[in-house]
Amino acid sequence: MAAQGATLQTQLLELCSCMEEVQQRRAELLISTREEEAERARVSQDLAALQRRLAQLDAGLERKKAGREALERVIGQAQAALDKLAESSGLCLAVTRRNAQEVGCCADHQRKYAVPLQALSLTMPDLRDTAA
Repeated sequence: MAAQGATLQTQLLELCSCMEEVQQRRAELLISTREEEAERARVSQDLAALQRRLAQLDAGLERKKAGREALERVIGQAQAALDKLAESSGLCLAVTRRNAQEVGCCADHQRKYAVPLQALSLTMPDLRDTAA
């Protein structure tokens, strides 16, 4: 009976030791869990802030893209108008010169102040080439 009592006493001591060890692991796990939950909350806040910033950047880029496309349309229209104006001016100058020669008016004046047609033709810069 004394041997059984000693065995029981040893088992109780081991049981208490195991319980203390398990409780210690539980406490460590609880601390670790709380730390990870806090980190998760911080990361979640950071992610939300980054998603808001990304949405702002996307909206800004869309506005700039729309503005750039509108400017490209305006530049294209202006270039086309300038091209037509240059063409019309050159045609007008050629017709005026021809009519003046037909009339015979200012023949002396034309010889004295003659300017080659190429020098008078308008050269407009191509605005489409400068769009970068």
